[in-house]
Amino acid sequence: MKDQKPAIHQGSWAAVLARNVTWILDHAPKGAKMVLWAHNGHVARGPAFAYRPMGAFLDKWYGKYQVVIGFSAGEGRYTAVVRGKELSSDNQLQPPANGSYEEYFRACGIPVFIVDLRGAVENDAGSG
Repeated sequence: MKDQKPAIHQGSWAAVLARNVTWILDHAPKGAKMVLWAHNGHVARGPAFAYRPMGAFLDKWYGKYQVVIGFSAGEGRYTAVVRGKELSSDNQLQPPANGSYEEYFRACGIPVFIVDLRGAVENDAGSG
């Protein structure tokens, strides 16, 4: 682990989720690895919602040992809890926003691929 785990504010749900990850790894055999499946916003290293996401805590604690793989889709349905309703499997995916990475990915016509952005440099036109 990169840094000591700081005290976590009781109201931070994302921090509690991150602590659960560290507990699992702390109690796993030495050298164990983990795959954690969550919404892109929850595993993001930076602000994704109105709060610090779980991924930001994990990034602080694990640094380069944490690899985030984001997923994207441009059509279909998904299962989620809809605000004010129960769990529903009838949520329609919206098309990608104009000019978004998702729109370009979808337009390339390759059905499944991976883009490694770990070497991308912010504000560098050659990085994306």
